[in-house]
Amino acid sequence: MIVCVVGAKQALSASPLLQHFNRDRSVLINCCSSSAYKRFAKYQLFPPYRMPSATEPYIVSPTTTLSMKRPLLQWALVISLLLHGAVALFIMYCSVFSTTGKRSTNLIIQDIELSSPLTAPSQPLTAPDGRQNILPPTPLPPLAQETETPAPIESQPATPEKNAQESRLTSTPLGLGLSHGYFSMLADGKTLRDDIRAYYFEMVEKINREWWDKAALLNEPLRADGIFEIIVQRDGTVVSLRLIRSSGSKAADRLIADSIIKASPLPPLPSTYEMDQFNAPLRIKAPLSLFRVKN
Repeated sequence: MIVCVVGAKQALSASPLLQHFNRDRSVLINCCSSSAYKRFAKYQLFPPYRMPSATEPYIVSPTTTLSMKRPLLQWALVISLLLHGAVALFIMYCSVFSTTGKRSTNLIIQDIELSSPLTAPSQPLTAPDGRQNILPPTPLPPLAQETETPAPIESQPATPEKNAQESRLTSTPLGLGLSHGYFSMLADGKTLRDDIRAYYFEMVEKINREWWDKAALLNEPLRADGIFEIIVQRDGTVVSLRLIRSSGSKAADRLIADSIIKASPLPPLPSTYEMDQFNAPLRIKAPLSLFRVKN
């Protein structure tokens, strides 16, 4: 029995667990009761221990704290080594990639056979026995001293057919209006009553006949539109004439005004018109450039 106790004591004293309990007795107090400690102390497994009083401060051994932190330090060391190794591998990979660069996959490898270099002739070239027949240079023809001037193109006289077409064009109201211009209403009289619109057309027709008779006196045809304003009494007499926009030529403006005055008296105002005077704006339309006739 004594031999067993002594052997157990030696085994326990050699074990790391018993050494840990011997270094830190406070852990044993938390795990075992005082009666269990006395029972172990009877066999002298532990040295005698005095129970601390309630007033004494509890002191934690530094070895206990170190043993608790040791697994954390080991894991931190392993993680640090792994991170350093990963960073080193990444740096090595980047340096190798920047040195070698991207390989080209479109390279074409082809064997090229070099031809033998040209060798100089062993014997110099000899001139032929016969002389070559050299043709004498042909003389160039002398340049002409004077260039022929083209004959002037004679103006062809107008044919009778062309004169007949022009006469037919200027004999109709449509042809006269296209070649010399014509009077019209502003906005084609869309805002006027039916009776006033009909009177307007009758008045403009008489003024156009007078204008076409005098338009041949102009040296130049009209270049732009002009606007005149007249005041007509009930009997058709023109009592006022005013120029609102010039046609661009003073001579044309005077001739237009003379044509309007010559057309007076105009047709009388319709009976359905209540006013004593009629204010009539007139627009003189210039002929198109295609149909302008120069006098």
